[in-house]
Amino acid sequence: MSALVILFLSGSLIDSCFNLTESKFQLFGYSKPVEDTLLSINTWFDRSFQDKKNDYINNNFGGRNFLVRLNNQVNYTFYDKINVWDVFKGKDDYLFSEAFFKNFSGEDYKGNHFVDSIHLRLVKLNSWLKDRGSKLICKSSA
Repeated sequence: MSALVILFLSGSLIDSCFNLTESKFQLFGYSKPVEDTLLSINTWFDRSFQDKKNDYINNNFGGRNFLVRLNNQVNYTFYDKINVWDVFKGKDDYLFSEAFFKNFSGEDYKGNHFVDSIHLRLVKLNSWLKDRGSKLICKSSA
């Protein structure tokens, strides 16, 4: 058992050094990038070095993206838990976003003024592009 733990930790260390899995298991979504910190006398004595270094290592260790995906899949498959804040399971095991229902019901409608302003911007952009020999909006003949 201890050999398995050592193998796992050394694999993570090797992946951290050479970024072997980073491109294969890229996570898509919003996350704030955490920058590495430099050790100095000031950061040592105000105790900010340890906190910033912990955050950096937690978000950048080798195999993190793979392990996050594995954790989410295990939670969903075995415990029926979804790790996304606005997603829920509906009828026939379909996954829905809360934003979809807000859009569908018109709950987040921004008003006619907003829609008209977007339309006006698109018309201006289209005429600007037309003057330069290009089109943004093409009307279909069908």
